[in-house]
Amino acid sequence: MGIADREANAVGLSFAVIDAGGRVRVPARRLDAMGTRAYEVHAAYNGRHFAFAAPSFDEGRPVAFAVRAPDGSVVADRRLGADTSAVAVSALGTSWLVTVATHDYDTLRSRLAVSQLSASGEVLGTAGLAAFEGPTHHLAALRRGATTTVWWGQDGEHWSRHTPYFVQLPEGRVDEAPHALGSRQSSSARDVVCDDAGCTVTWVTVDAAPDARPEWMLERRDAAGRVVTGRLRLPSRGGASLSDAPSLAARGDGGAMLAALAVHRRDASEAAGVLVQRLDGEGRPQGAPVRLPLP
Repeated sequence: MGIADREANAVGLSFAVIDAGGRVRVPARRLDAMGTRAYEVHAAYNGRHFAFAAPSFDEGRPVAFAVRAPDGSVVADRRLGADTSAVAVSALGTSWLVTVATHDYDTLRSRLAVSQLSASGEVLGTAGLAAFEGPTHHLAALRRGATTTVWWGQDGEHWSRHTPYFVQLPEGRVDEAPHALGSRQSSSARDVVCDDAGCTVTWVTVDAAPDARPEWMLERRDAAGRVVTGRLRLPSRGGASLSDAPSLAARGDGGAMLAALAVHRRDASEAAGVLVQRLDGEGRPQGAPVRLPLP
């Protein structure tokens, strides 16, 4: 949560914890150490402390990293690296796994690396994950058990739509190359859900043809990263235009999932809404999608 003064100038960040019933578990706490202009803040919880990471506007563009106890007391405040364009954080036992994308604006090349940090924010080790042309989009991370899944979009031209990728890191180790999802004309891998059996990822893609319609895609991989269902095209309805930000929700026991995607039609505002598709535990569509109209 950001804080602004009456002139709408950013003056800091705060965090709070609210449970599924809307009850406040941790009241709002200031995060002054993140700076007044941190953006795209990612958070993680290791059962004891909260970690926050974001690209900063400090000189050299380092990662702003902070760890707080539930009462707001400071555990760690650090600046890491340089030339940061995106960052994601996840818990790894009592330590932290921080994935950082850096971008060189002279060569227009990016690098992705993952670092393990101690509970207090000390860097324990760093491994390279990927190197590519162009910027990184929508970098995110999700931990399930001992495995962290990292996903992002990347492209080779400044304004092109970009290829989504994801990779699984058992115990934080880089044991495999990232998996490409879709063609160069795809959007980012927008959401991933994982259970003990594997991960399901969703994104929106279009063909290279200029008049091609976007398609809602989904793929299921097992815990070893092997493809289970292959790329599925989820059905859309009524010629609606699809957004590029689908999302997934799953039961914790590996059962049914829901996939949701915003839709709209320029010539029919009443067709706007949220398209919801029920999926089985392996990501296969169950029945037809349902459109929920906007209020």
